[in-house]
Amino acid sequence: MSPGEGLPIFPTSPPGERPDCPSLRASDEHSFIVRVLRARRTALLLFLSVLLHELGHSYVALRYQIPIRQITLFIFGGVAHMGKEPPSPRAEFLIAIAGPLVSLILGAGCLGGAMAMESLFARSGLRGLIVLGSLLGMVNVQLGLFNLIPGFPLDGGRVLRAGLWA
Repeated sequence: MSPGEGLPIFPTSPPGERPDCPSLRASDEHSFIVRVLRARRTALLLFLSVLLHELGHSYVALRYQIPIRQITLFIFGGVAHMGKEPPSPRAEFLIAIAGPLVSLILGAGCLGGAMAMESLFARSGLRGLIVLGSLLGMVNVQLGLFNLIPGFPLDGGRVLRAGLWA
């Protein structure tokens, strides 16, 4: 093995100057601590996106006087447990479509905000925020579209059931 290849047993560079020896200083933009904090922030925002999706279902269900017993959240999804079945195909459709619509609107808003920030503040120190907005936007659009696949237990399956019921 020639010098500079592979992982060194005894690093010759200070921490943070090589990718195999990450920095632990909080002031370094690419330090391990900063990356962990960014990952935690992103995970929290993705979890919030799933919560808003489920609250969309819950809001429409409550408009039809359908009680929501609880909302169970998972890492990439959730379930709003309704106290009773929707009274009509229209109610079923509107409750089912509400979550994906929330995700699609949230995704479009994040992507639009990121694009606006990119054009207005491209040379400023807001690059991380622009990337975060783009990421959240893309994930929410994908969440909304994925949930529209016509199969249970996805929202698209409930939309299909409402269409067949009508």
